[in-house]
Amino acid sequence: MPFGCAPHECYGVYEPFFKHHDMYAGLMRKDPAKGIAEYLDRYFHGPKSWTEYLDLIGMEELLDAARRGRSIYDD
Repeated sequence: MPFGCAPHECYGVYEPFFKHHDMYAGLMRKDPAKGIAEYLDRYFHGPKSWTEYLDLIGMEELLDAARRGRSIYDD
């Protein structure tokens, strides 16, 4: 499944989705209980498909993670 580990990394394919992790950490810092509920509603319960989930993450972040992940092969 493309980006099956998102928002985490898949070594040599894509790196972590740093903006996504920063957003998640921000939610947890404000109010952990409310933050996790908001995150789960938006990213776990909300999307009706994997494509919809990846749309929420955003094409820019997907491409950036893929570029950084494949950079290990740039000799």
